[in-house]
Amino acid sequence: MALEDGPRKQEDPNTNYVAGVETSKLGVTNGGIGDSGVMKELLVKQEEKTKELEERLKQLTQEWSKEKRELQKELEGAKEAHKRDLTIWDERQVRVEGEKRQLSEQYKNLLDKVAALKERMGEKLKADAVSLYWSRGHIPS
Repeated sequence: MALEDGPRKQEDPNTNYVAGVETSKLGVTNGGIGDSGVMKELLVKQEEKTKELEERLKQLTQEWSKEKRELQKELEGAKEAHKRDLTIWDERQVRVEGEKRQLSEQYKNLLDKVAALKERMGEKLKADAVSLYWSRGHIPS
């Protein structure tokens, strides 16, 4: 007893089927299950489709490989550019830090000079004030 997959539709005795598929839907006419011409035609069509798919797969694989190589080249270029940029920024940082140390030292020296000048001016003003005081005190009024 054969198992059935569900209710079977009424088949037209004038319609031919190959592997359960109506041959007219496969593009095959005037043939039957026992017709080797139909089977050969189906095999030829299947082989043609397989070749088409294999060719398309080969084409897509080649395109993907080409794109992959191009992206790898772009990535290498970007890495090199990034490395150059980092080198430039490192050199700039070293130069700027050196300039900062130099300017900081100059600023400190200027502050020291200003402090010394301020101290000398303060001492001179005090001396002038004392001198003025004594000169006023000794001048006859």
